[in-house]
Parts: sequence; C-alpha cells; structure tokens
Amino acid sequence: MKVSDLLPLVKANRYTYYNLDKSSISMFREMYNYLKRNKDKYVPDFCKKQVQNILAKKDLSYLNKYSAMLRINRMMP
Repeated sequence: MKVSDLLPLVKANRYTYYNLDKSSISMFREMYNYLKRNKDKYVPDFCKKQVQNILAKKDLSYLNKYSAMLRINRMMP
C-alpha cells in the first residue's frame, strides 16, 4: 500500500483548523505536504487499519488527523 492511498483520510476539512493558532495550522500543513511529497513510498497494509482506528474518534479532528499522519510517517521506510 502506498502513502497516496491514505492521504484522503487525513486531508483537512472545514472543521480541522477550527480554533487553532497559526503555528498549529502550519505544522499540520507541513506534515501533509511532506506526505504528499513522499506519496509513492510504501507503508505496511496494517497501517490503514491503524489510521482508520485513530480517525474513528470524531471529537477533535485536528488531533486525530495529525496523530494519524505521524503514524503514517513512522511506518514509511
């Protein structure tokens, strides 16, 4: 599985940046852009299940998506 398969799951929506300061927004964008640059790298198949479990909690969109991106980043070679 490639990183590009997981990018739609962590893409920002209108609720992602709600009540965030500018530094948090820039950190999120930098991580997302880093994953976009490395979209051709492979991650293990079980990474998708882990990302879906993280995103299943719908309380804080920013924290869930950012922690999912960190998990994808750790799984890349």
